[in-house]
Formats: sequence, structure tokens, C-alpha cells
Amino acid sequence: MSECRNAIEHYSEGQNIVITNFSLKPGNKFSSPTWTYDLTKKLKLKKGPHDLLNDLDVFCSNMLHLFEDLMVLVAQDKLSSHPVVVVCKLNEVSISKECPIRYDLTVKTELASP
Repeated sequence: MSECRNAIEHYSEGQNIVITNFSLKPGNKFSSPTWTYDLTKKLKLKKGPHDLLNDLDVFCSNMLHLFEDLMVLVAQDKLSSHPVVVVCKLNEVSISKECPIRYDLTVKTELASP
């Protein structure tokens, strides 16, 4: 990602990104934005065109999952010495598809009971 940022700010041969906006093709066919990147100067990587909206959705989802995992790690660390409350991961059966929360705060005694 940092090389993509560099390619935008310091455009050169082998270090560039081309973004194509929404467009209307012949026959009234709609085309979503695409992006092509050439990072061959440092990474030997050249790809595209890719669906920009789909890629941004994936990047945002990955960043949110990373943020969630970091928050859980911080909470677990802070609560490790707490006498009553603990962070626990839910089993797969307990996770709702409508609200896919993977972690919960619970009372430590509830974990010990059968």
C-alpha cells in the first residue's frame, strides 16, 4: 500500500497508478471504475485493470478486521488481571450471520461452570 501511495505522489515510469472513472460504453453499457498499477520500479509488480470498488471494499474489510483483532488484544491484555471480567471468543455456532460478533465479555465464573 505504501508503494501505491508513492506511485500517486511520485509518478514515474515503473511507479504509477491509473484510475479510470465510471464510464458509459457503446450500447448504453455501464462500466464501474477500474485501476491499473505499475510498481515494477521497486516491487516488479504490474497488474490491472481491476474493479476499484471491489478492491476498496476488500481493503476496508481487511482493515476493519485488523482493527477488531487489535482491540481484542488490547482488551485481553488490560483485563488479564481483572478479577471478574474476561474477553472470550465465541464458538462458530453462536455467531449470528446478521451480526457476526466473534468476541464477548463475560464473567470468569461462567467460563468455569459446566
